[in-house]
Amino acid sequence: MPLDLITRQKGLGRRDFICLGVTSAVAMSGFLRAEGASARPVAVVLGRGSVQLERLAATELSKFAGAMLGKAVQVMTEEQWGDSSNDGPVFILGTAKTNGLIAQMQQEGVIRLPESSVGTQGFLLKGITWRGRSCLVLGGEKPIGVMYAVYHYLEAHCGVGFFMDGERVPNCEGMPFRKIDDRVEPHFEHRGYMVSPTWTRPYIHSCRLWSFDEWKRMIDWMRRKRFNRLVLFHDCDLWGDVIFREFPELQQNAETLKKYVVDPAYRTQLNQRIFRYARENGISVVYNLFYSQVPDFFQTAHPELMYHLLQMENVGICASQPDCRRIMRRFWGKIIETYGVDDSHLYLVCPYQHEGERCSYFPTSAPVAVQAYEVLKEIDPKAQVSVETWCWGRYWLKRDMPREWHDFLRLTPKEVGVADLDKSYTASRKREEVFDWYRPRSWLAWRLLSFEAGYPPSFVDSSPQELITDLRIAADHGASGVIAFNIVANSNALLGDLSAELGWNPNLKEKDYLEDYVRRRYGESPLPSMLESQQLQIQATDPALRLVANDTCFPPETELHRKARDGDENLDAWIAKRLERYRVKYQFAVKARERALTEARNHPNDSLYAHDLWELNYIVTRWQGCISFYEAYRSLADPEQSNSHFHEALERFYEIKALFASRPEYSMANLPTLGKDVPYLPHFLKEWDTIHRRWTDIRPYYYPVWEHFDRYEWWLRGLDPKNI
Repeated sequence: MPLDLITRQKGLGRRDFICLGVTSAVAMSGFLRAEGASARPVAVVLGRGSVQLERLAATELSKFAGAMLGKAVQVMTEEQWGDSSNDGPVFILGTAKTNGLIAQMQQEGVIRLPESSVGTQGFLLKGITWRGRSCLVLGGEKPIGVMYAVYHYLEAHCGVGFFMDGERVPNCEGMPFRKIDDRVEPHFEHRGYMVSPTWTRPYIHSCRLWSFDEWKRMIDWMRRKRFNRLVLFHDCDLWGDVIFREFPELQQNAETLKKYVVDPAYRTQLNQRIFRYARENGISVVYNLFYSQVPDFFQTAHPELMYHLLQMENVGICASQPDCRRIMRRFWGKIIETYGVDDSHLYLVCPYQHEGERCSYFPTSAPVAVQAYEVLKEIDPKAQVSVETWCWGRYWLKRDMPREWHDFLRLTPKEVGVADLDKSYTASRKREEVFDWYRPRSWLAWRLLSFEAGYPPSFVDSSPQELITDLRIAADHGASGVIAFNIVANSNALLGDLSAELGWNPNLKEKDYLEDYVRRRYGESPLPSMLESQQLQIQATDPALRLVANDTCFPPETELHRKARDGDENLDAWIAKRLERYRVKYQFAVKARERALTEARNHPNDSLYAHDLWELNYIVTRWQGCISFYEAYRSLADPEQSNSHFHEALERFYEIKALFASRPEYSMANLPTLGKDVPYLPHFLKEWDTIHRRWTDIRPYYYPVWEHFDRYEWWLRGLDPKNI
């Protein structure tokens, strides 16, 4: 039975090839050396009709293969190869339409390119001997499939690792060609990634502050991990000067520019570069739009309208007024005119009053969702609209979720889809009831990799197994796509990688995935130690490890202080139970760090080891601080001992402070250097820590920032048990 038929029947994907041992890096190691004994040059062959994505794929294959071999790998045309005396192994890239060699192979029955509903993204890798030469065909029905074939080959067969925080390219003596026969298609049509622009600090975690170079780095990673959707933006000021150009009555002045971090015209130019670069790299842009939302200063120019307050210095125009539709038609129309539409025509719409009580005119979001849909269809007749359901069942809003769904299904056209951002729906006992609501519609599973104040460490908000379970459920219930939402940008390298893999194969098993991830990140030799370290780190993670949270610093310490202050009669037992859990977690962390240090000593200049050790040092030190603090409260009867434990907790805090001092990207003072030529507005550079963004529970903490560490220390000292 052919391999592709086996994998289709079992529902397996690329990583299962590795697990089955068909083409794993381990199985290939001897084969690489044997083939590397030949000094014949390796070449990459493009068709005469090659297009931009295929040329990019060839350049990438040449680049990484050359880095692995330690010598140049030439890219040539099919004519050049035919006339060449080079009889070495060759990569042949393209489609039957763009590469005559692939067309001949398909006509001769040597290969068969993918043909299916998602075949435009699928690809073939096949090692053959053709016309006396050793060839590896990397083909697809469309150029995007050809590009995906290259990255699949590099990761699955060569052991290259592409991560959001770096890359690993192994050295080898030769490239694998023979015994490769992979036919791969993605499970989900839409595989998206999104980072939050909401917060204004620090640089590493806030895409609002990024230069183009930082966006380019992320998009390059997305392309190599075979994401195909980039979701942008949600907040008004991120659309640049669009609103000023469409509504000339709005003036750029000191008051209106307070909402902006950079010059609005620069933001527009930056966005255009981002949109263009993503699209050139085979990634469609998904517009994330908020119906009725305009910046605060809009109501100064139009006081005749009714508004309601929204977050982040925005207001909503009451949608009961015809003016709302007219203004949104102009605003959204100008946004889409400025940044263009690509072949996906995808739009994610937040229909009304995000995370706030809805006005009395609309008992549910459905009537406003209909307005948003109609406006977008006027602007883009091919628009595919999905509506966010994040606020429909949030506990603090006390909304009637069944009624929300009833009205949505009754009032909105059937082509309007669902973007489910709340896994609490689909993880509940009423999961099947919820999916009964979804089934009549196309729907996207929008999953959080991190939440506000969710890093460090990784896995606070979602473990690998939770993400696997969520997206397997999505696949089983007909989701057309998945969107990985990393609110804390540049965090959770493993979960970012895993979300990409699940987009192609939602049937991954955690154990097999972790082994593959560690092998790609560190190589074959460190695999046993680093795999154990990674597994232990996952077990060591707990929400108590946060240094800051939504409304406080030191969440577990603050919780204990409040209980002691309020005279909780069960305090001793509660402390004992917490300490028991913390000590177990601490031991996991210590062992994880020991295993990582064993290998890291052999790789002193490896940035991936350095990054992971930084996080493990944080976890170990944070657990030590929590345990010492709890011991200080448990020994209140002995003031001297209690004071000793409390000062031990302070010492651990100083160690954490030193860890952040080593990371310049956490200091707002470094913005001009980090952002290179980004024209940050003077008021932002001066007032970034005092600007009120009107978010429900924002405090000056959220993410660790170097300039806040004195404040953190003040907070921790205020929790001294002797003050009880």
